[in-house]
Amino acid sequence: MKIEINSKSDCPYCKYAKKYLDERGIPYEEFVHDDYDERQKMYASLNLAENQRTVPQIILVENDGTRVRIGGFDELVQSDLADRWAAGNFDADF
Repeated sequence: MKIEINSKSDCPYCKYAKKYLDERGIPYEEFVHDDYDERQKMYASLNLAENQRTVPQIILVENDGTRVRIGGFDELVQSDLADRWAAGNFDADF
């Protein structure tokens, strides 16, 4: 599995999400979408409703290519991702 963070350079919650993962030693790949149109394409590719069109958008990519949207920073902290990593139930492959 791997984690993708879709972010924007000036987004404080994007910085919080990266810090959260960094502090736990969890690797991720970041995609920066500073351009408005590019960000809208990213939202559309994730089939997000208008009220979900924010950054960060954190995606868990399973080994079989299945993409699972975790959500933003709050959802990341509430998820079991850090526990799975600590327990060795997460195989980062990038």
